Amino acid sequence: MACLQGYPCLGKVGNDTASLSGVDVIDISDLPVVSPTGHLYHLYNAEIGHDLKKIFNEGKSANERRNLVQVGDNPWKLQPEE
Repeated sequence: MACLQGYPCLGKVGNDTASLSGVDVIDISDLPVVSPTGHLYHLYNAEIGHDLKKIFNEGKSANERRNLVQVGDNPWKLQPEE
């Protein structure tokens, strides 16, 4: 399946994100989706919001942020807060 631009969508099955050089890919599938539509999950999930703050406000890379587990060269999984 291709997105509107004709390229594979990043989150779709079959898209090999492990081959993206210099990009940290964050998998949030372990977190509950509490958005009524399944979209805008970053607004409805505090853990995602916290992670985004660390990226945009503090410039932290994936290995410097909490609750991230590395699962490949550049893929990471964001874990629920304990």
